[in-house]
Amino acid sequence: MQITKKISSMLLVALTFLVPQLLQGQDVSKSGDKALREALHKLLSPASPLPQSAAVPSSPFGRPSDPSPVSTHEKFATFLAGKDFKSTLLLQNFRPDLPITFIPTLILSAGEVPLDSVTVPAHSSTTVDISAILKDHGYADTRGTIAVRFEFSSYGPGSAVVQMRDDKDHVYLNSYAQSPEEYWNGTTYDAVVWAPHEGTQGFIAITNSSDEAHAVRATFLVNGTSEPQAEMQIPSRQTRVIPIDDLLARSRKFGGGIHIEYSQEAGEKYTGAILVEGQLFNKKTGFAKNIHFMDKALPPTGTLRTHFLMLGRQPAEDNFPANIAFQSVAAVRNIDTVSVSVAPTVKFIQNGALQTARLPSRSLAPAETLLIDFREEQKAGHLPVDFNQGSLDLTPDTGRVSIVGELFNFSQDGGYVVGPSFSSYPNRSTSSIWRTDGTFQTTIMVENTAAENDRVTVNLYSERGQYSKAFDVFAGKLLKINVRDLQQNGVPDDKGNLLLDTSGVMSLVASRSTHSKLSFDKIIHNTDQADYVGLPANACDFVSSIAMWLDTSSGVLPLPVMKTYYWTQSGPEDSSQSGSSSSNSSWAQISNSSGVDMVNFSPPDDGATHFVNINPPFPTEDVTFCDACSAGDVFVSGVNSIGLRLTSTFFKDPTSPTPGFCSYATKNCTSGTPTCNGGIGLLFSNGCPQFVHVIYVVVAGVCEISVGTPTTGGGVCN
Repeated sequence: MQITKKISSMLLVALTFLVPQLLQGQDVSKSGDKALREALHKLLSPASPLPQSAAVPSSPFGRPSDPSPVSTHEKFATFLAGKDFKSTLLLQNFRPDLPITFIPTLILSAGEVPLDSVTVPAHSSTTVDISAILKDHGYADTRGTIAVRFEFSSYGPGSAVVQMRDDKDHVYLNSYAQSPEEYWNGTTYDAVVWAPHEGTQGFIAITNSSDEAHAVRATFLVNGTSEPQAEMQIPSRQTRVIPIDDLLARSRKFGGGIHIEYSQEAGEKYTGAILVEGQLFNKKTGFAKNIHFMDKALPPTGTLRTHFLMLGRQPAEDNFPANIAFQSVAAVRNIDTVSVSVAPTVKFIQNGALQTARLPSRSLAPAETLLIDFREEQKAGHLPVDFNQGSLDLTPDTGRVSIVGELFNFSQDGGYVVGPSFSSYPNRSTSSIWRTDGTFQTTIMVENTAAENDRVTVNLYSERGQYSKAFDVFAGKLLKINVRDLQQNGVPDDKGNLLLDTSGVMSLVASRSTHSKLSFDKIIHNTDQADYVGLPANACDFVSSIAMWLDTSSGVLPLPVMKTYYWTQSGPEDSSQSGSSSSNSSWAQISNSSGVDMVNFSPPDDGATHFVNINPPFPTEDVTFCDACSAGDVFVSGVNSIGLRLTSTFFKDPTSPTPGFCSYATKNCTSGTPTCNGGIGLLFSNGCPQFVHVIYVVVAGVCEISVGTPTTGGGVCN
């Protein structure tokens, strides 16, 4: 094998390392083991491409691919079509690193109609015109269900929203696709409803996502009285719609409740077969609102949060119509079996400082519903007269899930409605689309609910690149980010880039991994009309798996032990490992430096391959961080079957290009796979050793790193 005579950049690095020793007259070939190994690491450079069995892994620095198995996931949403409503499916890929291929299927009265698959690149979105497809194929259905399938390691990164537009009456509805995999712990769902004006219509859509028929029971609650509805048998993969116009008419004074329950079938391993959502709209006023159903069996503390409580005229920079003044009403229902006292807390930013207003508590009997009119609270002096926007917490005194709620922000005539439901859980990150085209605006609110300061990075992806800017969010504080202002004011991101595009996919990621507890809300609204772009009700990012690996990027022993958290939406996140153990401390020794585990290798020089494992301190790690979608204890995979051998003999090339620089070619006398062949260059002050032995560290069948020992005599291949 011919050895290249060109001194590479790696050689220059090693020269820098060794020159001080050479100037001191040291014989590097006889110097300390650490210095020699570091020199060998830095100089090791194959003279020819490695064989396929020894190819460098595609992941950087040895990071393994996501160990979570790829499986098929499916999400369901409903749509309205026909004369008035036009429906569009918005498909969103929140992953920053991988594409997703979606396979949508329309579920109509005639059966299931598969549509063409749609591949959405990383951090991108696309749309499918449902109404156009119905028209082109002659389907007369005016409502239906769409199922969206995709294959991935988790259901989290693929999102779907059906946007329903009635431009004639200026009614805009959104159906957020739900997955039976999400975080359903029970078989009951609860919601609260209310209508600000007469003539408001509504319905709830109940979808059976399973392969078995299910009996579903609905109960309406008005003035504390339960009104059981007729039991429904919902066939497999079908949706039933229940009108609630009469319930809305009778609940205008105090609000009303809806309770849904079903029985889990014997063959169903998990809950979540039945999915429910509600829609309210008024064609006379343009009022529209999505109703979120809560699973009472979820593990959160019970506090409900939202970040867009609006009263009166809004700040000019928020880009709402100048003639719009908002009214805000919260509807709250007790879903517990005991009386509950609810404490409303409003936080807002005034003159750059966080202010807190604690409103009088309300007591609710079991099944009771009440309304909190924040305009009346302001008149009573519980809110400042100049208050216009803030965050709202509703905290029950039970310390558990005891209430459900909805926040209604609407203009005087009810036609301009904006704001999400009470579904903002503490989390590490979230994702959605963003828009600033035309008169659209995207506004982000963040609350740090933890006791430690944090930092959130806003990533705005588009066809014209990525804009990433980090913001401090201190413990207990609020942070407001106006995307349109970032663009119009020419605010550069952390790399000096400007925000040049007007739409794309957005991700918000905190800096403290599973210790971050940020509560996010986002609204996207249009100044010209009450066209509120839907965002997922619970866009929750969670850890699906954790894998350890060795960082070989330095090329120097000892190697740092790393671990990667595989987040379902935001992708892999690397961190250092601490507390690891070796399956054989004679061959692999682990020390800890500044909280980082470091591993050194010293296999016996016997020509054999020896395998060691680097194990985590515990087999699982608790990543409970999100109230509503925690993955709980997650398995941590160690670095298994690290193959070590001290067997290869490299011979000196007599045509070394410069004095003291020694080139070596392999003798190819090793056995086993992979055969880590190649060439190395070494620098010695007093001649070249006859040959060197090389230790190959083989991780998952790939030559990750090698270290050598100079030898001036002895046999070939031991």
